[in-house]
Parts: sequence; C-alpha cells; structure tokens
Amino acid sequence: AAKNAAAGSSAALPAKAHAAAAAGGSDTPTKILFVEDNFVNLKVGLAMLRKVGYSDVKVAHDGLEALQLLKDEPRGAFGFDLVLMDLNMPNMGGIEAVQEIRRLWPGAIEMRQDAWAVGKLRVIAVSADALESTKSECKNTGFAGWLPKPFRMGDLSGQIRAQMEDRERDSDK
Repeated sequence: AAKNAAAGSSAALPAKAHAAAAAGGSDTPTKILFVEDNFVNLKVGLAMLRKVGYSDVKVAHDGLEALQLLKDEPRGAFGFDLVLMDLNMPNMGGIEAVQEIRRLWPGAIEMRQDAWAVGKLRVIAVSADALESTKSECKNTGFAGWLPKPFRMGDLSGQIRAQMEDRERDSDK
C-alpha cells in the first residue's frame, strides 16, 4: 500500500535555492518525472534529488503510470523537462514507454543518428544493466543519456545538470 500511496504524487522536497538547481541559470525549477518500480531505489533517488535541490518531482512506478501522468499533464510530455526512466519494470518497461512518448508527442524527443537524443523532453535511462548493447538500444530508442544503478550523487546531479544545460543551449538556437 505504501508503494501505491506515492503513485503519481509530487515528492515534497525542501525549497532549496530553486535558481541554483534550475537549468541554465533559469529561475524556473526543473520539472522531473522519476519512473522506478523498486521502492529502495525510488527512496534513494528521491533523497538524492532532494539533497541537490530539485523540488518539482512526480513519481511513477512503471511505464504505463508514467504515460498516464504525462497524459494528465496539461502540456503532456512538453510539461516536463526531464524523465529518469528505469528500463526493467512490470507492465511497461522504459524502452517501450519512450517509444510511446515519441508516438504520442511528436517533437518532444528529437532523434539523432548514432547519438543520444535531444529535444524538449530529456529521458535518461536508469539501469543496473551496463551492457553496451543495452546502451545502444536506449540511444536508438530516444533516450538522452544513461545513469547507472546504484545511484551516485555526483552522477545523478551531473547528468541532470548537463541535460538541462544542453537543452537550454538547444532552445537558444
């Protein structure tokens, strides 16, 4: 029951300096969707996000729930800045969920040949599977980056910061 209680909820994170945590120096906080089915990984990830100052985080426990949260968002996938997406989950895994995001919201994710995707919505693959074939499949599906499990604070904050800075540069073009 505790697992489901957090479904689709905003994680109550302290109001640290939003401007410092936001992308590209913007005063708008980064809006994150964290999709993870493992309670411990979810708890650890949320604690790390809290510690580095990200305050606008929604939680889903599988790809279907993530898609529903995106559908419920007034701007759909364009209403989030970043998704941390586990690959192996019940009901719908991360790869299938990203394929559906691309189908439902054309233009949210921009594919690049043999490179990580770019676009308005950045989806970072989160997995303990470090095989190059899995990373390659994620690249070819539309993920913008890769974050290994178990989480490390520097990796998590660095990947989010890099994605948001890159996204800000893309929007300035």
